[in-house]
Amino acid sequence: MRGKWITALCLLVSFAMAEKRIVRVGAVSMEKTLNFRQPLDVKIREVMPLIKKSGAAGLALDLLVLPEYLFRGRNHESGAQKLSNSVLLDSMKAAAAANRINIIFQLVEKEGERFYNTALVVNRQGRLAGKYRKVNLPPEEHWATPGDSLSVFNLDFGRVGVLICWDFWFTEPAKKLVEKGAELLVVPTWCNIKQNLKINNAQNGVPILFSVLRSTTCTEGGRQDVHSSVYDPLGRPVSTVHAVGESRIAVAEVRLGAVKNLARGKAVKTGAPGLSGFPARNVVDGLYNTERDAPAGSQTAWKARPLPQWIEIDLGSRHTLRRLSLALFGGENYRFRIEGSGDGEHYTQLADTLFRYETFIEHGIAGAEIYSVLLPVAREGYRYVRVTVNSATRREITLNEILIFGDP
Repeated sequence: MRGKWITALCLLVSFAMAEKRIVRVGAVSMEKTLNFRQPLDVKIREVMPLIKKSGAAGLALDLLVLPEYLFRGRNHESGAQKLSNSVLLDSMKAAAAANRINIIFQLVEKEGERFYNTALVVNRQGRLAGKYRKVNLPPEEHWATPGDSLSVFNLDFGRVGVLICWDFWFTEPAKKLVEKGAELLVVPTWCNIKQNLKINNAQNGVPILFSVLRSTTCTEGGRQDVHSSVYDPLGRPVSTVHAVGESRIAVAEVRLGAVKNLARGKAVKTGAPGLSGFPARNVVDGLYNTERDAPAGSQTAWKARPLPQWIEIDLGSRHTLRRLSLALFGGENYRFRIEGSGDGEHYTQLADTLFRYETFIEHGIAGAEIYSVLLPVAREGYRYVRVTVNSATRREITLNEILIFGDP
């Protein structure tokens, strides 16, 4: 146990000393028609060339992610594995060690009489670094038991947060992982849509890697689907595709620690022309809760009333700004003016048009809204950021969170 703590401490120290790290990552998609009735050993043999191509002697990736349900049987019971005696886990351990690569993959885990949708993290040494059991289960996974926690895993290049498919259709799981220190979000998935990507990226500012079973999985209904791909901290696609037989690997280099939410924990003040503003609490700390009876201490408390009214964040020192995001629920037709200042006296307009992103609503999911703008040119030398709020339909607005992403 002591050795594990020492290893974790060494990793954290090395991460702190090298805030910005370049990491090579890859996400697999299986493009041929999948036969879920194939024996497990056949499926394992099919994926080995992809791991070999990705490893030290090939693409030299630090991390390879395999998609959800790649190893599924004809039903959840036939494909389930006990981790204490898993041919699949043993095979992934051996492949990771042989090819000097970290691997994340999904399987149906059986423990006692229960089944879980589980992602396993195997490190370069061929050891199991941890597991994550899917927390948010769609109706079709009624056979599974939901996981009870979100975890961040320490690998040799940084801290990785893992979500599985439907977890990413909500805003809170990704947000909580980043708050726990995740520098990279990894999503093995059956399918996903671009709207979910946009809202989670705008709210979290970390690279996101999707491993999608195959590119045609999510095309029904006219939705914009996400293929296996990698996105940088500002939400820009950065991967290139490498073919291995009939399968593909989306490969990219991403920079960990490239941006951070500069507003977190900073002081704010509010005001309006001729009068003092409504007191602000938690608006830059993300302490908002959509539950009706949540305690006041976990709620954001700032209302722009009357309009127009502004809220200003003091970043503490001058920074380079790259993206601005506002989180709220139930808003429409709002107008925001974003200004910045280096000295608190002379203000320059940074943006006046923010794009509205809303989670795709399915199976009764409550849609969260993010208003965000990616600055076309990085703005250097700003300490103060002021958000002025107007509305065409209401006399007041409550902002749940203000996020300002820039250079650390």
